[in-house]
Amino acid sequence: MNIVNRVVGIYLILAAALAMLYAVIEPLVWDTRTLGYSPVWQVLDPVSGAGILLGMVFAYLGQRNTAGTTALPGQIWANRILCCGFLFVALLFFRSWFGYLTGRAASDVSLDVVWGIAYALYVPLAVATGAILLRRRADG
Repeated sequence: MNIVNRVVGIYLILAAALAMLYAVIEPLVWDTRTLGYSPVWQVLDPVSGAGILLGMVFAYLGQRNTAGTTALPGQIWANRILCCGFLFVALLFFRSWFGYLTGRAASDVSLDVVWGIAYALYVPLAVATGAILLRRRADG
């Protein structure tokens, strides 16, 4: 399980870094008003979606592992916040993404706001979960 924790931790950190970097760089290199959405998001959205699903699973496993133990209250709260945060981001992200893919998305302005909130929350959650997974011992 230690190898899986490390691989997923690295994936979460790299996926979050790519999403954050492109979200910052995109306004400099792509004009969404005239050209529409950047095709790079067609690659980054599935990568981020997989990261959200992995983050939800591993945050839930971390929360379940600390329930009923003598873990520090800070660890318990951190696991709960990560688990609930990933659930919230998953609701925002997948509702918007599937709406966009099926053509039933809300207006462009509200969709941009939802994507902005989802990615703004996804990045710190994924980095925190990835860091926890990289620090986790083989017995934890």
